Amino acid sequence: MNELTARLLEQLAAKLGVGIEVLWTALLRQAPIAAASDLLQYAVLGVAWYGFWRWFRILKERPQDNDDWGANNFLAQVVLFSFAAITLVVLTGVMLSFVHHTLAGFFNPEYWALQQLLAHK
Repeated sequence: MNELTARLLEQLAAKLGVGIEVLWTALLRQAPIAAASDLLQYAVLGVAWYGFWRWFRILKERPQDNDDWGANNFLAQVVLFSFAAITLVVLTGVMLSFVHHTLAGFFNPEYWALQQLLAHK
């Protein structure tokens, strides 16, 4: 550990009233838990994409000459579909930017713990 990291650990440990070793051990134990939480979020996003795809298929296969398929209903469907698409794309982009944290949580918890310390200095 470099001097900055050691100093941050000492400051945080002093604020919490625990030893540095206890704090570091807790951070290392938290890494796989945080990574598993990320995996759960990825799964929820996958389910949302599946629901979006099913909605798209239903809209695509729905006959457009029904009585209830008026101009207002069509406009509402387009607005809702566009909002859902934009939301899913943005959420996917944000979540993909954190994949390295998930992998570090499982495969390199020391790096994950250091990133957490340095991010909250």
